[in-house]
Amino acid sequence: MKVLVRGKEYKLWFEHSFFDEDNPVQLKGITDCFISLGEECVAGGAALCSLGDNFVKATGRKIALARALKEFSREDRKEVWDQYFATVKK
Repeated sequence: MKVLVRGKEYKLWFEHSFFDEDNPVQLKGITDCFISLGEECVAGGAALCSLGDNFVKATGRKIALARALKEFSREDRKEVWDQYFATVKK
């Protein structure tokens, strides 16, 4: 998805990876969030789902996005979240 913040167009995307239950890292899955400005990836965040958790894409995306936005200003984070929730279900 694309978001506009202070006149700059950022691209957000998510990737989900799943693991077998007998994997050595003891994870059910990982959700990664990437934020790019033009061709440059400027931020990223990840949400890890342990074997005891239920894997829910929406929850993983929110956690990964929050971690990716950590270095953004409060105002910029709010703008991204407003546009994110205008596009997807809460």
